[in-house]
Order: sequence, then structure tokens, then C-alpha cells
Amino acid sequence: MPHTPLGASSDFKGKGPTPYAETLADIDRAVGGILRTLKEENVESNTIVIFTSDNGPWLNFGRHAGSAGHFREGKGTTFEGGVRVPFIIRWPGKVEAGAVSGALAANLDVVPTLVQACGLSAPALPIDGVSMLPVLSGEAARARDDFAYYYGDRLEAVRKGRWKLHLPHAYRSYDDMPPPPRDGAPSQTSQKKIELSLYDLVADPGERVNLADKNPEVVKELQAFADAERKRLDAGKRPVGRAD
Repeated sequence: MPHTPLGASSDFKGKGPTPYAETLADIDRAVGGILRTLKEENVESNTIVIFTSDNGPWLNFGRHAGSAGHFREGKGTTFEGGVRVPFIIRWPGKVEAGAVSGALAANLDVVPTLVQACGLSAPALPIDGVSMLPVLSGEAARARDDFAYYYGDRLEAVRKGRWKLHLPHAYRSYDDMPPPPRDGAPSQTSQKKIELSLYDLVADPGERVNLADKNPEVVKELQAFADAERKRLDAGKRPVGRAD
């Protein structure tokens, strides 16, 4: 619904500071209605509600897009502005209300989390992701320490702990965009290339200061992790149309 073309209803359209804000206000009302109904039907205590997004903002749509804040770039990139999204989970009695976690997680972790939360056996074949349930229940501070950032089947970056290594790749950039031709139409993005770059996401979440030259051992460790991830993905590939 907040993806262009925006879908704000007549109750909100034209009544907010931007078309995107109007759409989010409409979504907020809809989510409130869902939560209210769960309570009225007396099923909220055993219903897990997850509110999240699939990617960062599509910045070249201007007033019809969101904001990445201080993070770099947006949708269609593996910079933090393209991949960091809100993730809110509500499970009364199981997940503490108002608790905030800085644990590393991804949308592909949702399925194994729900499998464990429902007390089900894991699938016979391996699936992507790890369960976030220990973090959500307050039993652990983190569920994973590393992550591989793919764009399609191209590995563009890897992370371990506070360190994120971008491998050389071309990317869509929203920097220095011209004004859009009209409201709701996209501005023209540009193609840029990043070389091998290391960022400390704790000190520099905006990925502005390349520390690769100062931390060669960290770069070496992350490059080895990237090589292993590429091999793991290639080993699991199968011809199109085959399910086994």
C-alpha cells in the first residue's frame, strides 16, 4: 500500500503533509482495526502480529516515498538505507511490550521463528534463516552474528558483528537526483560503483568512512566469509523448473 502508486483512501488523501504520510496514516488505522478485532475476538494472546517492510524507501519518488534518515541510499541497494526496515512484533505474554533490540535479523528469519513459536518440528530439508525467538523472549541478546547481502544472486556485501564489508559492485544511487518531472513520477537515478569498503556500523551506521586500509585482518576474515557464502549458494542452485 505505501508502494507507488500510493493507495491512501479518501479519508486520508489530501489531508496530510505528503502523499506518503497520508498512506501511512491510513495503514495505521487499518492495523489498529486488526488489533482491536483480535482483542474483541479474545484471540490476541495467542496471535503473533508482525509489522515490517520488504526494503528501504524508493527515494527517487520524492513526496511519494519515505525517508532513509541518516542511512545511506535506499531501495534496490545493499547499503543500510536499502535494507534496514522497521520490524515490530506483538505477542502478549511472550514478547515484552515496548522492548527494543538491536539484534541483527532479516525477513528470512521469520519462517523459522514462527515454526519454533508454534512448537512445530523443523522441516526435513534445510531452510534459510534462523529463529529469532530467543531474542524476542529475552533469553538471548542475538540470534545471528553474520549476514550475506545479495542482490538477486550477486553477493554485494557481508557482515559480521559490527563490521560490514562491501564487495566491489555497481549500484543504483539516489545522490544528486534532479527534481521529478511531476509529483508521483520518479526522478532519474544514477549508476555508481563501490570498491572494496569496510564500515563499522556501530560507529558509522551511515556507511561513510571506509576503514578497509586500517583493518586488513577484518577485511580478510570477511572476504573468507563471502567466499564461503558464494560456494554455499552455488551448491544449492538447481535448474529452473526443478523443485528437488
